Amino acid sequence: MSLNVDKVWTLVQGEEVLLPLNEVEVGQEIIVRTGNMIPLDGKVSFGEAMVNQASMTGESIPVRKKIGSLCLCGNRSGRGRMPCSRGEAGRLRSL
Repeated sequence: MSLNVDKVWTLVQGEEVLLPLNEVEVGQEIIVRTGNMIPLDGKVSFGEAMVNQASMTGESIPVRKKIGSLCLCGNRSGRGRMPCSRGEAGRLRSL
């Protein structure tokens, strides 16, 4: 499975910056907006969103993600905006 994602929006010193996916470091925040695919595994650092996890669980009902919730790559944000802090290398994935 490929998301064909080569760049992601990140937060750098409070500003949104577009970076190549391979330059996003562990702990750096990525911005996931309504309708976007989650490009990297991580945890929600603030905000909240409804996420369609059907690609992982087969469940078609969106799941509410809030601060501290795990966000898995390949899932789609349905409603809301949630910055996610990229997980530790080797433990979490990217597509």
